[in-house]
This record gives sequence, C-alpha cells and structure tokens, in this order.
Amino acid sequence: LPSIITGLNATKAGKNSVELHWNSSKDKDFSHYAVYRQDVGPIAITKPADFNLFIDALVDSGKSYTYQVSAVNIFGKEGEKSEPITVTTLA
Repeated sequence: LPSIITGLNATKAGKNSVELHWNSSKDKDFSHYAVYRQDVGPIAITKPADFNLFIDALVDSGKSYTYQVSAVNIFGKEGEKSEPITVTTLA
C-alpha cells in the first residue's frame, strides 16, 4: 500500500479559503493524492507527486474544517489517511 502522508498543515486560512500543504510522496508507484474534508468526504484529487498543495475555496467564514490526505498508487490502492488537521477560517 502507498505510504501514509505526513506533514499535513494549513499554510493559509482566509475567510473563504484554506490552503493545505503536505510532504511529497516518495512512492515509486504513486498515482495521485486524495484530499478529504470530514463534513463532505473526498473533495479533490491532485497529481503529480510533487503537487502537494490544495486550496479549498468552498468553505464558509468563521467555521472549522477537518482535513486528511492520502496517496493512491497506479494500481488504485489507497494508503492510510494522514493525521487529521482542523483549520478555522477567518470570521
């Protein structure tokens, strides 16, 4: 299975956006990342491996959101989700 994603953090939180960043996958069979938001489930897929940034622009101001990211390999196998992080948008 793909390695667990580490280093997930919010690099920016605005009123209606959250910017997430995480450590790149080093797996040779890497296909893409899956980004999850606790309230809605999967919200994005990003690739290639060095594209380890995502901006969620579908958030409301003054609310908290919890995110996790996983890696998926070329065989469609998904690794364990990262440790969750919770981000509060600006009011």
